[in-house]
Amino acid sequence: MSHPDPHGSRRTEADARAGPLDRSFVLTLAGATAVVHFLYMVRQVLLPFVLAGLIAFICEPAIRFLGRRLRAPRAAAAVVVFLALIGLATLFAVIAAAPLVRWFASTLAHFPTIVETLVQRLMGARTLQVMGQSLDAKSVSAELFAAMRQVAQPSRLFPIAALGFGGIFAAILGWVLLFYFLVGGPQLGAGLLSLIPPPHRPLTRRIWERLAPVLRRYFIGVAIIVLYASCAAYLGLGVALRLHDAIPLAITTGVLEMVPVAGPLASAVIAGLAAVEQATGIGAILGYAVYATALRISIDEIFGPLVLGRAARLHPTVVIFCFLSGALLFGVVGVILAAPAALTIKIVLSTIYAEQQAAGAVFEPG
Repeated sequence: MSHPDPHGSRRTEADARAGPLDRSFVLTLAGATAVVHFLYMVRQVLLPFVLAGLIAFICEPAIRFLGRRLRAPRAAAAVVVFLALIGLATLFAVIAAAPLVRWFASTLAHFPTIVETLVQRLMGARTLQVMGQSLDAKSVSAELFAAMRQVAQPSRLFPIAALGFGGIFAAILGWVLLFYFLVGGPQLGAGLLSLIPPPHRPLTRRIWERLAPVLRRYFIGVAIIVLYASCAAYLGLGVALRLHDAIPLAITTGVLEMVPVAGPLASAVIAGLAAVEQATGIGAILGYAVYATALRISIDEIFGPLVLGRAARLHPTVVIFCFLSGALLFGVVGVILAAPAALTIKIVLSTIYAEQQAAGAVFEPG
């Protein structure tokens, strides 16, 4: 005699729902794959959209706070935040960007003298034997200048000029996009949610509720690292090495920390040129090398893992792999989004697995 299964009706109901749900999941996965492929194809134009979106996401709590505090509509609060961001950008341009532009122009004008002075301090009265020829400091400087002239041919400088004009256009576009993102953030979010199949929208909301605080903690950690890098750079460049324009150099060092790998390298080159130009001897150059090494160790090995490790909770090898993969696939955009993408994947998978375990517990025989 067969005995009725008290859980049979629930299994039958679950099996009836499984077919459409699985098909919906497959369609969602196929759509996500198509979106990623499309973004890869248009990766050259993503940077202003990504930067504007990240800034708008970080500023979302401030907009909501101002809206509640001032009892004003969202558009008014968004305009206030947008004007504040313009003010911060203007302040950065006055304090850091303008002095650096003037210094860069002066450095280019006196670059041959700077290089010759550096070579003379490094070589002194010694000579180098290269392919049977004796080269002193003056000869080495002349060879370096000849190589630089080959690199600085007009045909090779044209792409750099085109890149500069493209950067100006991207900056203007970024500010326009930022305004739209600040004002219409919730509408854009609702539009993206409407692209998700209805059976998966509750799960998507739960994922976002878990993901948003983690991402904000990560970006707050990045801001803390920027502040630390600026302060540490000023102590090293201004107090210890006594370089001119130490404040703009320190601010630039901190801001460039927001761009992994490429940013710290660029800041080290900029500050290094300033240190070489103002060095009075080989000791000052060695002092800068010690400072640059200490700064990188303190950020990469101590302060950075301490701050970002608590926010992201990702293993360093995972972060390194994400940085390299993102840079290979999407360039600067991939580097910027490497850690957030890893966090997103981690939370999405953990939420889905938790949902599956909870559903499995419901249908287990009692």
